Amino acid sequence: MRGKNAFKFWSVIIATALLVVFALTGLNIGKNSSSQIIKGFKDVRTGIDITGGVTALLQPADGEVIIPDDLKKNLDSIKASIEVRLDGQGILDKNIFPDYTNGRIIVEIPWKQGDATKDANKLIEDSIVVAKLYFQEVKPASAVLPIETTAPTTKPGAKNTPKPTAKPTAKPKSSAAPTPTVYTVKGEGGSYQKVNNKVLLEGDDISTASSVFSTSEGWHVQLEFSPKGQQKFFSATTEVSKNKTLLGIFMDETLISAPTVDAPINGTSAIIKGKFTAEETTALADKIRSGKLPFKLKVAQIEEINASQGQQAYTITIYALLLALILIMVFMLVYYRLPGLFAGVALITHTALQILLISNLGITVTLPGMAGIILSIGLAVDANVIIFERIKEELRSGKTLRASVDAGFKRGFTAVLDGNVTAIIAAAVLWYFGSGAIKSFAITTLIGISLSFITAVTFSRWMLKATSDLNLAAHPWLWGVKKKLIESDSKEGVAK
Repeated sequence: MRGKNAFKFWSVIIATALLVVFALTGLNIGKNSSSQIIKGFKDVRTGIDITGGVTALLQPADGEVIIPDDLKKNLDSIKASIEVRLDGQGILDKNIFPDYTNGRIIVEIPWKQGDATKDANKLIEDSIVVAKLYFQEVKPASAVLPIETTAPTTKPGAKNTPKPTAKPTAKPKSSAAPTPTVYTVKGEGGSYQKVNNKVLLEGDDISTASSVFSTSEGWHVQLEFSPKGQQKFFSATTEVSKNKTLLGIFMDETLISAPTVDAPINGTSAIIKGKFTAEETTALADKIRSGKLPFKLKVAQIEEINASQGQQAYTITIYALLLALILIMVFMLVYYRLPGLFAGVALITHTALQILLISNLGITVTLPGMAGIILSIGLAVDANVIIFERIKEELRSGKTLRASVDAGFKRGFTAVLDGNVTAIIAAAVLWYFGSGAIKSFAITTLIGISLSFITAVTFSRWMLKATSDLNLAAHPWLWGVKKKLIESDSKEGVAK
């Protein structure tokens, strides 16, 4: 081995070793779970069929008047909003049942992996936002608490300017006057009060919200408006900028952001910027998207549900995955020998990468999802089988080892691509139209097939090209051919 080929070979070996370690143990920079920067196998979130979960009964909040003719439409809208919310968190194993007769929705979701507290209320609170989104005019509550930090701005390109700390003013209060409600915003600092009860925008006026990074603005939230929402947002920002107040974004009676507005904004989009982290902008965008509800909801009842299959079935499936991996590696080693050895290394890399992606993306894995992982392992090694057979054909035709390896990958890639693309299409259709466990199966299969292009094709090729420089690797037995001599590129043969 020499030059770039040697570098690629050892890079694959080192990368495989690191990926296996991370997949098994994860990566922590401290002792607390919050210090974990890479999640491993133990952090994979399993479905209701494996770990059980929680069922919640959601119904309109007190005081909400629902027109019977619009009930089905509104419940379907809420179901779609909750599905988007849970899909965004990778919770694929879920059941959402609208009850049109009684005007309520039943939601079933699995426990979080490693959740020792098993707090059903917290799980529902973290996973499902059942509040209604709206925008109202707010002002700093300077008479109550000093304002220490300035809020972010929605004006694209505008700069935040620190406001002077306001000192509390001692004013006598009438015993008959109600105490104004004071709102605080987590992460933004300061305290705020509503200016009036006028709602400027609602959730339906926001088409979408997303977390975006740019070199000029850093991490920020980008809002996209509906045609109706665009005009309403222009009117709202005109009023807020004129009154020198803030644009409060509420989820029910919780203020989630209070950005400043320097001038009226008339456009299809706007941004909320400040000293945000990626996690903060993602959380804020997630709340805004999920708050597009036609009416407020409350959790009327929460119950725990038992696993339909259980941890034992999950453990058996894991053993089945390991057994399948070992048997495939043994077959490849016995039948294809040296190329089979490298296929085994690539297969280990493939499995480790798949586990890391599933755990770190927070994708819920059900028992059918585990079947998808096992299936994708078979599909990944299928690419190697096609390519290795092409290499053997080239060797039998009298080509040198390196030329055979190059030609084998070139000739086999088209067949591999066609086979994988058709499998990806089938899995994508299942993912789009399926739900729950079927969606889990589809997403694990999609991830596995996509990774096979990196491992079964690229990594195997790097290792084979690196060893083709060695005369020792030109031994016919190592390639499973009966020819008495394989020529290396140095034109030196190794007798059988």
